[in-house]
Amino acid sequence: ALDALSSEELAKMSSGEKVGGEVLVSRLRDGSSVTFSRGLVTPLLRKALERLRNSAVDLVVLLCTGMFDLSESPVPVILPGRIMKDLAKSLLAEGGSLGMLVPLEEQEAGALVEWREVSQNMKIASMSPYERPTRLKSAADELRGCDLVVMNCIGYTRQHKSLLREEVEAPVLLPRTLVARLIQELLD
Repeated sequence: ALDALSSEELAKMSSGEKVGGEVLVSRLRDGSSVTFSRGLVTPLLRKALERLRNSAVDLVVLLCTGMFDLSESPVPVILPGRIMKDLAKSLLAEGGSLGMLVPLEEQEAGALVEWREVSQNMKIASMSPYERPTRLKSAADELRGCDLVVMNCIGYTRQHKSLLREEVEAPVLLPRTLVARLIQELLD
């Protein structure tokens, strides 16, 4: 959805009004990152999916954990955010505590609302996966004591997960590896 946009269009999208609530962050092809609202990128995603209508594509994977309504897609779409949310809900015992790592501080309040049905007992910390992980230790300190931690961005790496799990001493869900295993299961 973002690849065809010029740097000027991306800058406008990033600096524009945050339509549709959720603020997202993405890494671009050149390695830089950009923030934008879910409401601005959703129509671009729908157009990209529509272009695939008559192609030989069997499956699309959205490389974002944001919550999108792509139910009208002409091809099946794996939505990591929904998968992570449903999995966390099934893993947590009633009353269990959920920790969440999000890329941006401004995503914390929205995540509390979005994930309320999973746990009423949540701790949230922020650290961008696209910057040096200097804040990971302090984020882990904020999440310590949780029964389960969700790394709520496809940009987090196995190294981030390993460091976080060591610090919080709880199971940690990493969307990129979970989605990769799901794709393998679907295509085997």
